[in-house]
Amino acid sequence: MDKRDLDALEREGFSVTGLQGLQLMPKMVYYRPDGTATSLLPADATNMRLYLRKGFSLTPPTPKVSEVPPALEAPLYVAPALPKKKTWSRRKKKVG
Repeated sequence: MDKRDLDALEREGFSVTGLQGLQLMPKMVYYRPDGTATSLLPADATNMRLYLRKGFSLTPPTPKVSEVPPALEAPLYVAPALPKKKTWSRRKKKVG
C-alpha cells in the first residue's frame, strides 16, 4: 500500500498499523557454481531447495591445497634425448 491508500483508509475511519512480531522473509547470500557470490536472495525452505538444486551452495568454495599459482610452479627439467644404442641380434641373417 502506498501513502494515498493509507490516507484514504484513515479518512473512512480505518486505522492501519504494522503487525507485531512479523518477521521479513529470511535472506542470505548464495554462491554460484563458479564461486561468485549473489546478492541477498530468499532463504525460506522452498527457495533454498530451488537454489541448491540449481547448483548454488551456502558456503564459498575453498581453494584446493594442491593448487599452486602458475608463477610459483618450478619448471620441469627435461633431460636431452640420448642417441639410440645399436642392438645386435643373435639371429643369423639369411644370405640369399
